[in-house]
Amino acid sequence: MIKKLLTLVLLTTISSAIFSQVVAIDAPAYGTSGNVVTGTNLYAASEGIYSESEVGATNFITPSTAINKIEFSVSTVGTPTTFGNFNVYMKDVPLTTTTLATGTYTTTGYTLVYSGSITIATTGWVGVSLTTPFTRTAGNNLQILIERADNATHAGYIFNCVNGAATLNSRRYNSTVALSGTTSLAASAYRAAIKLVRVLANDAALTAFTSLPSPSCFNTNQTISVTLNNPGTNSVAASAAPVTLAVTGANTFSSTVSNTSSIASGGSTTITFTGVNLNNPGTNNITVYSSLPGVGSYLNDTLRTTITTTAITTSFPVITGAETSTLIFEYLKVLNGTRTHWGLNSSFTTSATGAYKNADLTDSLYPKAGTKYYIFDSYSGASSLGNRVVLFAGCFALPPTDGSNVYDMKFWMSQDNSFSADLDSIYAVVSVDKGVTWTRLLPGFGRVNASFTTPGWIQRAVDITAYASQTIQLGIEGVSAYGNIIGIDEIAVRANSPLPVTFVSFSGLKDGAKNILQWSTTTELNNAFFSLERSLDGTNFSELTTINSKAVNGNSNTVLNYEFTDVKPIIGNNYYRLKQVDKDGKFSYSQIVLLKGSKLNGVSVSAVYPNPAKDKVSIVFNAELATKVNIAIVDVAGKIVQQKQATLNNGQTSYISDISTLRAGNYIIKVTDISGAIINIQKLNKQ
Repeated sequence: MIKKLLTLVLLTTISSAIFSQVVAIDAPAYGTSGNVVTGTNLYAASEGIYSESEVGATNFITPSTAINKIEFSVSTVGTPTTFGNFNVYMKDVPLTTTTLATGTYTTTGYTLVYSGSITIATTGWVGVSLTTPFTRTAGNNLQILIERADNATHAGYIFNCVNGAATLNSRRYNSTVALSGTTSLAASAYRAAIKLVRVLANDAALTAFTSLPSPSCFNTNQTISVTLNNPGTNSVAASAAPVTLAVTGANTFSSTVSNTSSIASGGSTTITFTGVNLNNPGTNNITVYSSLPGVGSYLNDTLRTTITTTAITTSFPVITGAETSTLIFEYLKVLNGTRTHWGLNSSFTTSATGAYKNADLTDSLYPKAGTKYYIFDSYSGASSLGNRVVLFAGCFALPPTDGSNVYDMKFWMSQDNSFSADLDSIYAVVSVDKGVTWTRLLPGFGRVNASFTTPGWIQRAVDITAYASQTIQLGIEGVSAYGNIIGIDEIAVRANSPLPVTFVSFSGLKDGAKNILQWSTTTELNNAFFSLERSLDGTNFSELTTINSKAVNGNSNTVLNYEFTDVKPIIGNNYYRLKQVDKDGKFSYSQIVLLKGSKLNGVSVSAVYPNPAKDKVSIVFNAELATKVNIAIVDVAGKIVQQKQATLNNGQTSYISDISTLRAGNYIIKVTDISGAIINIQKLNKQ
């Protein structure tokens, strides 16, 4: 099987003027190669065509704007780090010349723009200043020939390449025989990624934002930093290059900061702005520009970006899909690596149904609802291994809790089941510091579900009760293991939400070949019906039947009892759960009840009370035969805080657990048999 490569298209901005130029031809990305730029054998040559549209129609066309430096994008550094007999040639070719087929090496028509050595000791952009600047002729493509003739091997070097479509390609040679008029260059789709530069004596360039706030609901002033570089040949004196930051849009702000020390040629410094006001919700337009007196060009002196100040959500529940009209989770932050990975399925498919199909699938992955869902595509190149990226929303102001209401975040998750050995994963995450740091809410959720012969959806949930009374941001972190895609849809955030139905118990017992399911409620609010679901593995459930609410108009404050008999249970273990559905379509799930197959001792939990509990909690078991079970109490972080073994008699046994030493909060009571099979899982609220 061949994994699909999704390339990240980087837009290159081309500027025109009569002074300096910096043009990076590095997109669309086209992998890497060790046989461009330097090669690895005793002698090497690579020749490529770069279109006028890539270079810029009006760039480098006068002597005062001629190319006087070329740089190459280094992915991996090898040995040794210095190359001798390194030559660079350039020439104009007609716009119709776009293809370099296999051909004989020649320098005819070329201008030798550099001859000497090159040192490559670091990744990133590395190059040479041209001994002969090259002036382009407008209306032509640019053809570049690079040769290395030092009669030495150079191992381990890898360079980044540019998309080599059929109409823009290259040719190259890498072998042990010296270059001559009979040397044949083989056609290749790999062109070296290059940067063409016009270097000035005096220059100051803003190259990147080094510190930017993530989208959030700001209530204090922020800090923004930029990198100020000196691409000129002369040093920039201390305080000689003032840099101004201006904010317009939802907020207004302006400040000017100068470099505190001199910047040597090729050096850089960080300029930091503090006290930046971004407190009003909306879009903030950020412009940063430098003002070095006497500079020959102002084309590289400005950076622009936008920062969103989000609103604060105070009304719950919040239920959102990936449709444009309900898009709330719309921001990205890369925690590790360089790739973003997240997108909407509409970015990957033009299907009207929103279906996404990988070549390895037997069927497409369809949205849980609507026509869109979020895709975490972890396969975007080998360098993505271990990438961690958060898809997140603005701020949620959670109200205080009374200890009994629901605080959680739920979402539906799926995957394409391709490359199931590559174990990508998903975590719900929370930030309490305006998106600066993110904490995982356990448990995490693995990508692979072996039962998905075709894609399906599973609902996941995490508890956020610990963040009651706080203003937080929530997100979903995708962790790449170099697999393929994970789908996310129908995200819901609940805070201080009353339980629509309060269960006294949900239990099951075996009656010969039949399974009897019983449950009781003390309160029902807007309840429509119960869907009784059954599963073979405790993970993938299907509806067995529906039972209408006994409450008048779906509302009740008295005990109501329900019962259903499964007359044809699955051979082996049967897992049951209740899906309680409101009249408005909202729903929630009960704990899971396990009734084992006839060849095993049948054990069920018929009641857990009181719940909430303060000092002690009673667990009532029903067992067909005397047996032993393990009882574990687990906190919201997944840590076992109490674990004991109980001996059950034939029939009903009541086990009392002392929880007086536990801290107040939400826990899970997990009951397993001596082999580790799950019998019952139920929430417990400790007061």
